[in-house]
Amino acid sequence: METTQPTASKTNIWMIISIVLAVALIGALATKLPQTDNNGDQMTVLSTEQAGQELLSFLNEIYGPQLGTITLQSITEKNGLYEATIGLTDPQQGQAVSEVAFITKDGQLFIPQVINIQEGLNQFRSVQQQNLQTAPPGPVETSN
Repeated sequence: METTQPTASKTNIWMIISIVLAVALIGALATKLPQTDNNGDQMTVLSTEQAGQELLSFLNEIYGPQLGTITLQSITEKNGLYEATIGLTDPQQGQAVSEVAFITKDGQLFIPQVINIQEGLNQFRSVQQQNLQTAPPGPVETSN
């Protein structure tokens, strides 16, 4: 009785094909999964153009009467938010200025100003150092 044994090459080919398909499936699922916020709720991510339009609609409705028409000069992704450069007219000087504002990727939160932690610490430490250098000496004793 003669038995045939499967060749190693047939087994290896199917194993390689299975691994490749599994990796492709995992990759496809990972890119299609919805993004979630910290609470586990599904978050709709807007494109930069959509987020920019949401921001402009909000700003022009709320601030438009005081500032005139606000325009979107640019919008990019930065640190998990959209950073928008907007053009408006300074109400005190009457000149056109550019300002930077942020909007969340779902278009729900407008952040008019952010503080860079490292820059804030550097400024604070610089002021502290200047205050130490210009501080008057301790109390002066006078004799009666």
